[in-house]
Amino acid sequence: KVPAEILRKVAGNYDFIVVDTYTALDDMVLELFDAASKILLVTTTTLPSVKNTRFVLDLFDQLGYSQEKSLLVLNKVWEESQRKNATLSAEKIQDYLKRPVYMKIPVIDERFVLSAINRGVPVVASDRDTNKPLIRELTQLADSIHNLLNPPEEDAAQPAATKSKQPADPISGLFRRK
Repeated sequence: KVPAEILRKVAGNYDFIVVDTYTALDDMVLELFDAASKILLVTTTTLPSVKNTRFVLDLFDQLGYSQEKSLLVLNKVWEESQRKNATLSAEKIQDYLKRPVYMKIPVIDERFVLSAINRGVPVVASDRDTNKPLIRELTQLADSIHNLLNPPEEDAAQPAATKSKQPADPISGLFRRK
């Protein structure tokens, strides 16, 4: 329970706190889920992953989480022309899970991600080509979550003197201090 208590204590110092948990569901992870405003449930388009995701969504229902608390993100999604029934389609996954897919992250050459990891830089900052599908999708995901947590209507209602300048890069906005 300590990590959730720490998050509550430091939450006032940050616009966002992002926690990347491991795949096991233990008391600590459930405590973090309880404290979360939003949960990005990342899964792949394989049958075992989707079955495990169904298990987690059923658990969220039992815990009384609203469906709006969790967002389903599909990772390693093949283009339809390349999928060739090797993986499940996003539509089949949505039908089975009875939840909309919030975002799809495309399949990429994993050497791109590993190179960024080995250089110690975020994937989105590892290449100047922001039109690469992975960088574009991750940037759109960050921007979408930012807008979800801070709707533009709220920004417009604030007096100009209290508005903080929004960063041009939505990724940097995930980690900036107030």
